Amino acid sequence: MRPFTYDILPGRVVFETSGAERLLEELDRLGRRRVLFIASPRWRD
Repeated sequence: MRPFTYDILPGRVVFETSGAERLLEELDRLGRRRVLFIASPRWRD
């Protein structure tokens, strides 16, 4: 799956395969320091 962003008010969904760097960019964009991160066991390293 290719990464993509889906904006629909009042939410935003970001699908990404690269991980931490993109997450930090989103947190900065939102001005937030905490996040709820959801992942399936399939992606556990």
